[in-house]
Amino acid sequence: MKEFFKLIRNHKWIFGSSIAVCTALSGVYMYVTPPQYQSEAVVQDATTKQGNSISLFNTTSSAATEKITSTPFLKAAFANNNNLVSYYVTKDYQKSESAYSTPYIVTYKVLGKHFKSEEYAISQVSETEYEITTKTYGINRTKRGIFGNELINNNVALTITKKQQIPYASPALLQQPIYSFEISSPEYLAEQLQSTTDALKVESTNGVITIACRQENPEKAAMIANVLAVNFVNSATQKTDANSTVSVNQLDQKIETLGNELATTEEQIAIYKRDNQITELNFDTEKSLSVLKELQLHKTQLEMEMASLDNISDYLRKNRDSNNSLIEYGAISDPVFSQQINRLNDIYQAKTSSDITANSAEIENLKSQISERLLNTRKRTAVQLDKINLAIRSTQNQLSMVPEKANSLIVLDRKLLLDKKVYDLLVEKRAELIVSGNLSNESTQILKPATTSNLPVTPISWLLISIGLLTGVCIATGISLLKEAVSKSKISQRDELNPQVGIPFIGNIANEKKHPEKWEESINDLCTRVLMKPQTRMITITSSVSGEGKTHIASNFSKAFAAMDKKVLVLDMNPFNSDLSDNFEVTPERTLADVLQGDCDIHDAVTITSYPNLDILTSGSLAAGVNSLLSSNKQKDILNDLRNHYDLIVIDTPGTGNHIDAIPMMKISDLNLFVVRANTTRKQSVVNAGLIKSDYEIDNMYFILNSITLNKSTIGSSKAYRGRFRKMDNTSGTRVKKEVIPSFLRKIALWFY
Repeated sequence: MKEFFKLIRNHKWIFGSSIAVCTALSGVYMYVTPPQYQSEAVVQDATTKQGNSISLFNTTSSAATEKITSTPFLKAAFANNNNLVSYYVTKDYQKSESAYSTPYIVTYKVLGKHFKSEEYAISQVSETEYEITTKTYGINRTKRGIFGNELINNNVALTITKKQQIPYASPALLQQPIYSFEISSPEYLAEQLQSTTDALKVESTNGVITIACRQENPEKAAMIANVLAVNFVNSATQKTDANSTVSVNQLDQKIETLGNELATTEEQIAIYKRDNQITELNFDTEKSLSVLKELQLHKTQLEMEMASLDNISDYLRKNRDSNNSLIEYGAISDPVFSQQINRLNDIYQAKTSSDITANSAEIENLKSQISERLLNTRKRTAVQLDKINLAIRSTQNQLSMVPEKANSLIVLDRKLLLDKKVYDLLVEKRAELIVSGNLSNESTQILKPATTSNLPVTPISWLLISIGLLTGVCIATGISLLKEAVSKSKISQRDELNPQVGIPFIGNIANEKKHPEKWEESINDLCTRVLMKPQTRMITITSSVSGEGKTHIASNFSKAFAAMDKKVLVLDMNPFNSDLSDNFEVTPERTLADVLQGDCDIHDAVTITSYPNLDILTSGSLAAGVNSLLSSNKQKDILNDLRNHYDLIVIDTPGTGNHIDAIPMMKISDLNLFVVRANTTRKQSVVNAGLIKSDYEIDNMYFILNSITLNKSTIGSSKAYRGRFRKMDNTSGTRVKKEVIPSFLRKIALWFY
C-alpha cells in the first residue's frame, strides 16, 4: 500500500488526469443514456400452488412463467390494446421517452396486416397544421396534416390533436426540443420484450408469480405489467370448469383405492388374530384402547362440528338476504345457537305471513349474533381439537408399551379407523364438489397490481461514478507503472551512472527551461572544472545518439569560456547534423574540407562570430568523413596551428552509437566529455561508453549529466552549485556585427584581436 501511495505521489498529474477523464466519461454516459423504470405486478397462481410443495428457494421458471414470456401469450395480451404509442423528446442531445412532455396526443388505426412499427418526427407548421417525417429505406418522407383530422400514412390512419394545456418544459441549453412518437404492433412489442435484456422478467415462487417490466417510460412499464397480469388471470379463469371435472374424477379414483385398502386392512386384522391366537387384551390395553376410541370418536365429532360450522358459515354468507329456515346444524350441540337459529326461523316464517311485518334491524342483529356465535364456537372447537390431538398422542405413547403382538393389532385397528375417516371425508368432499363445481376456495388472482415508479433503476449513478473512478485509477496505475518501467531503463540522476564502467563524473547541467539561472550557473561550473585542468587545450564533446544536448552544451560552454578573455574555437566535426553555425548565426564561406583540398588556408576557413574571442570552423562535406582528416598530410599542421593560436578548441562530434567519427577526435583530445541526458539516455548507452573507453584506450573521459530537474531542496543549495555566477550573454552594444567586417580583413583580425 505504501508503494501504491508513493506511485500516486510521483505521478499525481497522470492519476488526476486519468480519473478526471474517466469520471467525465461516466457523467457523459449517464447524461446520454435514458433512465429505465421498473414496475412489478404480483399474481397468485392457484394451480401451481396446489400442485407444488412450498420451498424457500423455489424461485425458478415454471410452466406459468414460460407461458407468460411466450410470443403467442404476449401477442394475445396486447391484441386488444389500441394505445401502443411511445412519445419521445430529444433536447440538449438527450433523447427520453415522456408522454407528459409531448404537447400532442396521437390515436391511430392500423389498416394493413403486415404493419410492425413506425417512428414519426412531428413539428408544428401553424396553429392548425403539422408536419410528420418518416424514414423508409433510408429516405425521409414528409407529410402535412391538420390537427384533429385523420391522416393516412403507410397503412396507418393517424389522428393528432394538441393538448389543451401545454406541459411545462425546462428551457433548452444546447438544442431545442424535437418531438417524435412511435407506433408498435402487438407482434413488434412482443419481439422487443423478448429480445431486450431485462425488459421483461417473470419469476415464480411457491405459486406467486412476479411480472417485472422495465421501460424508459414508467407509465408504459406499469401498463405492460398489468396487461400481462390481467391476461394471465383471464386465461386461468377460463379453465375452471374443466379443472373441476378432472377433480371429481380424481376423487372417484382415490375413493375406490381407499375402499380396497379398507377391505385389505380388515382381512389383515382377522388373519393376525387367528395366527397369533389373540382372544382378549389385558386391562391396561383395554383401558387405553377404550380411551383412544373415545378420543377418536370425540375428535370425529369435533371435526364434524367444525365442518358443520364451515357449512353454516358459507351458507349464511351466500344467502344473507334470504330465508335461513332450511339450515341443518345437527352436528352442533349448542343450545344458545339452536335458540338463535330457531328465533331466526320464526322471524322468517312470520315475515312470509301477510299480516305481520318483520323487523329488519332485529334480523340483522340476530344474524350478527349468530355469526359471532359461530366464530366463538369454531375457536372453542379448534382448541378442543388441539387438546384431543394431544391426548391421542399421549394415549398412543402408552400403547407403544404394549407387547409387540398387541401393538401390531392396535396399529392395524388404528389404520382401519383412520382410513374410514379419510374415506368418509373424501365422500363428503366429492358431494361438495358436485354441488358447488369448485373444490378449492383459492383462485388465480392479482395480489398486487403494477404501479408507476418515480425512481429509475438504471443507470445507477454511484455505480457508474465508482466504475469511472476505479477505471481511472487502473489506467493511471498502468501508465505510471509503464512510465516507471521505461524510466528505470534510463538515466535520471548521477547515482545511476554505473561506476563499474570506469568513467568519472565531471558535472551536472540543469534543465534550461525549468531552471534558467541554475543552467547558466552549471555552465560556469563546467568552465571552472576545465580551468582546473590547465593542460586542457582540446575538448571533444560527444554522446551516444543525437538529441542528448552535446551541440547545445558545446556552443554555450564555448560562449562562457570566451567571455573569460579566452580565445575559443568551436570545431564542428558533425557533418551528419551540422547546426552549430545556426546557433552562432553565421554562414561559413570556407570549411575544413576546403582546407584539406588545398583551396584555402586554415585561417581563411575560420569564421568569426558575433561573440568576442569565439570563432567557428565547420567540417563541410568530407568525402571520407573523419578519415579525410586522419589520412591527410596536413593533419598535424592544422591541429598544431590551431592549438598555438587558440586557448581552447571545442570539438562537436556525431553520436557514438551510430558513427565512429567521434572516437579518433577523442583520441587526440586532452579532455573528453560524454553527454548523458537525464530521463532520455538509456543505461545501456552508459555501458557502451565504458566499452568505448576500454576498447579504444581513451583517457580523460568524463560523464556530464545534462538537463537534470532540481527539486526544491536542491535549488539554492551550495552543495550543488556556487552561489552567484557571471552572465555569459553580452549586451547588444558589445556584439560585433559580422556584416561590417570585410572578408579580406578576417585573416588579419584573426591574428590581432
